[in-house]
Amino acid sequence: MTDSKNRLTDPTEVIPSALGDGPEKYGRYQVRGFLGRGGFGMVLKGFDSDLQRSVAIKVPLEEHRKNFDAARYQVEAQNLAKLHHPGIVAVYDVGFEGDCFYIVTERLSGVTLHEWLLQHEPTWKESAEIIAKSADALSHAHQRRVIHRDIKPGNVFMTPDRGPVLVDFGLAIAEQNAGDDIGAVRGTLRYMAPEQVEGRGHRIDGRTDIYALGVLLYQMLTGRAPYTATDKYELRRQIVNDVPQPPRQIRPDIPVSIERICMRALSKSLSKRYTTASDMVDDLRKAISQAGAGGSQEDPVDIDANAQEMMDPADVAPNRRTPLAGKRLVTALHLNISIRPTDDQPADVDPEDQIEIVDSIQTYCQKCVESFGGVLLPSSGQE
Repeated sequence: MTDSKNRLTDPTEVIPSALGDGPEKYGRYQVRGFLGRGGFGMVLKGFDSDLQRSVAIKVPLEEHRKNFDAARYQVEAQNLAKLHHPGIVAVYDVGFEGDCFYIVTERLSGVTLHEWLLQHEPTWKESAEIIAKSADALSHAHQRRVIHRDIKPGNVFMTPDRGPVLVDFGLAIAEQNAGDDIGAVRGTLRYMAPEQVEGRGHRIDGRTDIYALGVLLYQMLTGRAPYTATDKYELRRQIVNDVPQPPRQIRPDIPVSIERICMRALSKSLSKRYTTASDMVDDLRKAISQAGAGGSQEDPVDIDANAQEMMDPADVAPNRRTPLAGKRLVTALHLNISIRPTDDQPADVDPEDQIEIVDSIQTYCQKCVESFGGVLLPSSGQE
């Protein structure tokens, strides 16, 4: 449906360039529009004619169908079918339309966390609450021996009624089969744990997802990823060898307890990371509760001592502030970076490419500022 100006009134109505010459139906599910796409598959707006409800239909991109392994999508559906949690997208059906395999899931309302962050600058408390809910959903999956392996902003959906919901278990593996992926490097590099980057498939377990949650928490707290290299080989090296700058050096209002939780989740050592996602949930909720009760930033909740592994002063970047900083004349520049579609120019840049673009601009700005002895700080949203 279009208005008098011939513009789409619903941005998810059919977009011919995205749908190509695909079928109008997959089984009993009518195709009614386009919802999004990733590197391997696309998600269509669908309608279940039997049960009279809206659904999402996930199918592989046309260019991947010739060498398509239907078993991968079948595994995703089987993994999702084991999971029943408000923080995990529900799977309804699977099938073939001709030689094209498809998965039918509930259709979520809202936007991805990636899109949400382009419009919001969350407080540390909002960030901790979102990650706590996501960790609770992962705990449910891990208890059923399913590992997501691709936690990132594009795979967390922000819904108005349920909060964050995890989607796209396409890379998920059952824990007992992790050894089958020895040597495989799969996932989204910026959110991959060191053991993923190195292809240590035989060691991948739920703690790999916990690391990715740590990356998300760090990014939401500070406004940037823990590692910002734009070259993929340098980024791999940073993930495996470097220690990220503690969040409180970037944003001092973050409670010590939240910083410790984040840094523990980002530990390069599996043994020093949280053992389970539920342990991370417990610590996050304790920290949020203490802050709500007026607890001191310097008197944090009792977080496991393993978190200190990432907090050794010898291993972190020095704080650039000096006692005289408050007496200096300074120049403050405010820069807002975002990539948004317009009414007549829909976004055609993949969400992960958008992250790379924004991160590369932030890295360039940081180098320019530091060359003059300055410090790059995230916006508080109240300038």
